[in-house]
This record gives sequence, structure tokens and C-alpha cells, in this order.
Amino acid sequence: MMALMNALPQPRSRIDPMDRARRHIEENLDWALCLGDLAEAAHLSPYPFTRLFTGRYGHSPMAYVRVRRLEAAAERLPQRAAHHSHRPGAGFRLREPGGVHPRLQP
Repeated sequence: MMALMNALPQPRSRIDPMDRARRHIEENLDWALCLGDLAEAAHLSPYPFTRLFTGRYGHSPMAYVRVRRLEAAAERLPQRAAHHSHRPGAGFRLREPGGVHPRLQP
């Protein structure tokens, strides 16, 4: 009986709105997210949601989404690719050592 009670969804008041929003962000990082979606996931209107989220995490909700996307992208980079990108001569050279693009020199 207790297992059945634990399986039932909790009432909204018992789940922290910011936890709902963060879970929604983590589950949907690869999809388009907007402030309205995040506020809706937290069951709040956008302004109070933004104020509460920023107060708790120190970033606006959309800044938090950007940071998490960058962190997720960095985790996906293979270590080998990161190692090779630091080799001398790797990548493109847009400027000569003097700081002027070769085609713009007189």
C-alpha cells in the first residue's frame, strides 16, 4: 500500500517550483526553450518565476539554460579532439603574426 502511495503524483504544493523548472531544463536542453515554457513547468507566471529563479540560482532562467547548454556541449567533446586543437598549426590562421590579414597588407 505504501509503495502505491509513493507512486502517485505529489500535489503541486509539495514539489518545489524551481526544482520542476530545473528538471524541465535538463530534460529539454536540446529543444527550444522559452521563458513561458519554464514558468509553465514551475506553475508560475513569468515575472514571479524569473524573480524566484534568479534569486535562487544567481542567473536568469535563460542565462542558466545557455550555461547548461555550453556545459553539456563541452561534456560531449571527445578528449582527443580537445587535445589536437592545441597543436601548433591546428585550425585556421586568419591573421599573420603582425596582426594584419594577409590580403589586407599593402
